[in-house]
Amino acid sequence: MEALVGLVGLGLAAPGLVDVVVRAGRAIEARVSQARHIEEQLVKYQTFGIDLSRGLLFTQLELVSSALRSDTIREELKVQLDGCFKKMVECLIAAETELKVIESSTIKGKLKILFGRKLGLESKLQELDKQRDIFASLASFIHFQHSVPSPSLLGSRVKLRHESKHKQAGDTLRTSDICVAECDMGGGVVKNVVVERRLYTAQSKDALEEDIKSLTRNLQLAASSQTILKCLGYRKNPFLDAYDIIFELPTNPHRRSLADMLSFDKTPTLSHRVALCKQIAHAVSDVHSIGLVHKSIRPHNVLVIGQYHEKKSSQPTFLTDWTLVRKVEQPSFWIGEDDWQRAIYQHPSRQGLRAESEYTIRHDIYSLGICMLEVLLWQPFIVSSDLRSKDSPKAISEHFQTRAIELGLDRGIDKRYFGDTRKMTSKPSVVCRVMVDLCRTELPACVGNKLSEVVLNCLCCLDDEAKDEKDASDDDTLVSGLSYIGDVLVALGTISI
Repeated sequence: MEALVGLVGLGLAAPGLVDVVVRAGRAIEARVSQARHIEEQLVKYQTFGIDLSRGLLFTQLELVSSALRSDTIREELKVQLDGCFKKMVECLIAAETELKVIESSTIKGKLKILFGRKLGLESKLQELDKQRDIFASLASFIHFQHSVPSPSLLGSRVKLRHESKHKQAGDTLRTSDICVAECDMGGGVVKNVVVERRLYTAQSKDALEEDIKSLTRNLQLAASSQTILKCLGYRKNPFLDAYDIIFELPTNPHRRSLADMLSFDKTPTLSHRVALCKQIAHAVSDVHSIGLVHKSIRPHNVLVIGQYHEKKSSQPTFLTDWTLVRKVEQPSFWIGEDDWQRAIYQHPSRQGLRAESEYTIRHDIYSLGICMLEVLLWQPFIVSSDLRSKDSPKAISEHFQTRAIELGLDRGIDKRYFGDTRKMTSKPSVVCRVMVDLCRTELPACVGNKLSEVVLNCLCCLDDEAKDEKDASDDDTLVSGLSYIGDVLVALGTISI
């Protein structure tokens, strides 16, 4: 315990921090190794000690401790990192205290964890894991800021196949906004890629290129992410007033959007639906970890790789459509979403031509909640009269419309508008009420109360009554966003099917 107490009050930039950390980690290892009967919770605790004394967490602490002594880290980020480290120490002390109580009830030299204490220790370790994940994400962000990216402007030898002034390269995947093409990289190398195009005018060209340079730099530094496609760079389109951002696709030829799966596939197992939710949540976490907000999270731009197998529920999942992305600290433009097919995934305060509030990290969390609701119910909110035709008119689902009418005239939509998608989606507050109502009334019967609560917390993360004064002033910080998505990932991680 003495070695752990030595961490209390220490800042990340304190001289000798690394030595104190190593001693604390070794003390944890020694504590657990003395137990003859090691249960799952103790294994987790021992693993944390190893990580702290000589593992990845130790390396991250060394990196951050060194970086904080330089002038290149923003003061705000220094405060966030220091606060996160101190919370991690608090969690460590709490876990150690819980363990000492357990030790006092040792039976015949065996460290036997009683059921009630087991739950208490498990809770402390889960909170410790969450704080470690947040710290790891912030440390990665600092590493990104200090790394030198590869050149993001692709050379003229990089060409998309079957491209001309009469026809743009590639094809859009069914039920998606994802354009897939073949790209000649030069030297006989051909790659399958996703192409994201951003048009410009003479007035906007230079500013747009600077934005794209910054975006591709961030995306290239996230090359190790399992949920963000590898960004090869950007190019000036040879036939249009546009820049193309190029992403490398995995070699697996089976590629679909999540929206396509929702539209065409029978309801998969609950374990597979939960796995998809975890993948999307990890994707959102990865976006926030590199200091970005996505602003357009919906099934049409979630790319799923590989074929579904009932016994292998996990499929690689990637977030695409980076056209609206901005850095967390950049000011919001207050431009709302007026296209109903996109707007239903946005919080009410961000719908309409003029947004009612600036975009924050929590708005991404709300969009994640809508996607998870759709996946867990396995009922698409956007439907087509002819699934085989990409040009077939789209409508809001009858399932959504029925619930909007059942809410009554004061909270929902008049039944005479049934079948009129524009009317049914014209009131942002009603759209949100329908989603929350579906989560509270239908979802528990499909997936249970625990999963339903995870989704509901996402949908309600921007409710004024759910935030204290501190949270309200901390909406758009990295720690705030990573804490929210950390809660979601921890909750999803405790779900056992």
